[in-house]
Amino acid sequence: MNLSVAKIREIAGCFWRSRILLTAVELKLFDVFDDFLSSEEVAKRLKINERAIEILLHALAAIGVLEKKGEKFGLTEVAAIFLRTDSEEYPGGGLRHMAHLWKDWSKLTSIIKSGCPIKRRKRINRDFILGMEHLAKEVAEKVANLIDLSEARLMLDLGAGSGAYSVAFLKRYPKLNAVLFDLPGPINIAKELIKKKKIEKKRIKFIKGDFLKDDLGNNYDFVWMSSIIHIFGEKENKFLLKKVYQSLNNKGKIGIRDFLLDESGLNPPWAAIFSVNMLIHTQKGRSYKEKEVIYWVKELGFDSIKTIPLDERSKIILAIKP
Repeated sequence: MNLSVAKIREIAGCFWRSRILLTAVELKLFDVFDDFLSSEEVAKRLKINERAIEILLHALAAIGVLEKKGEKFGLTEVAAIFLRTDSEEYPGGGLRHMAHLWKDWSKLTSIIKSGCPIKRRKRINRDFILGMEHLAKEVAEKVANLIDLSEARLMLDLGAGSGAYSVAFLKRYPKLNAVLFDLPGPINIAKELIKKKKIEKKRIKFIKGDFLKDDLGNNYDFVWMSSIIHIFGEKENKFLLKKVYQSLNNKGKIGIRDFLLDESGLNPPWAAIFSVNMLIHTQKGRSYKEKEVIYWVKELGFDSIKTIPLDERSKIILAIKP
């Protein structure tokens, strides 16, 4: 990146656009548009201050989220698809989760000074899981096609979240069954979401627990770990990977998807920035270098280790228990 005074100003001011959008999401502003509306009409429907909403509407139109015709505002095509809560494509949980993160990130200076993370609020769990569901849906089918599980019969989805990856694997491989393991809150949400999908009940088992403390089960042909290792320190990750190794059958596979850094620790930039998020929210979590994770896996005895690029942000490390 060629840094200039103008670029410094741009970086420093990025939060303006973010906060404008997130405030509109929190107000459920986009839901009121059934046609082009004046600021007065929007204010009445939302029961909020007209002067304030008029300024916000202009800002939203200026950044391309809304359209303005004459003195009235309306949704762009993209906003209608992705920002109305009644749309199937609405990533609401993720956007609301970002609004929660906004409050957490505002404490970054004091966190850097102390090295102590904030206390996670339980009330944001649902938004977090729904947000991860939306993100996972975008890549889960691709993941299921990248990893050959044609010989596998039982998989463990560790820290399953919404269960989006398990659903994709089960649809891709009709002889496969899945165990979803997570804390009670996420498991309850996963049950709710999976109930709406056409997956036979007998092919899925749900286990509520803490995977650092509780038994994972055994006889797995595949263990999937998505966005897990960045939560913990090296010691906890090695301990967890050892438990995974012991739970696998011989020739069983492990798949680790995460935001993995190169040797410089700078790329992809998303992973370096995401590491700050882990500093804010965890005691020991961070983004790890690809080389580090491969070393942990190899040290345990896994072989046939390979890295599969998934998208601009993440990679999959795939390995086999001999």
